[in-house]
Amino acid sequence: MPFTRLRAVPTRYAAVTGVLTTTYSLADKWNIGDGVPPLPYAYFTIPVAALLLTPAMLRRPRRAVPEWRESGWRIPAVALLMTSSYLLVLFALQSTQVSYVAPSRELGIVFGTILGSVVLHEGAAPQRIAGSGVIVLGVVLLSLGS
Repeated sequence: MPFTRLRAVPTRYAAVTGVLTTTYSLADKWNIGDGVPPLPYAYFTIPVAALLLTPAMLRRPRRAVPEWRESGWRIPAVALLMTSSYLLVLFALQSTQVSYVAPSRELGIVFGTILGSVVLHEGAAPQRIAGSGVIVLGVVLLSLGS
């Protein structure tokens, strides 16, 4: 029974994540659609997000400081890659419909699922990879429908 899983807490988190992703995709499209260029828009939104997240990091300095020491160059590398991918999304939103871009944004979940299942040996790999296949199929169908 697939619907019995809807009562599970992880499933609820996944649903909330989907709603939030949709919300910020629509907000991004709305702002980009109003003629705000992607670079200044990202220049404003990324520091705002950093400011909102900073208090959470500062509350746990015993965890944050060792993480910075241990991860070294990886933290700025991830920051650069995430910013670059966000800019690509904004440029895509500038030139096409949000109904094409938002599902494509979820392909990161597919990569994370595959890496988690294959590299980290997390459980339920067949189900997770099947779910990822559904996401990929949806993106392919959207691209064919355009």
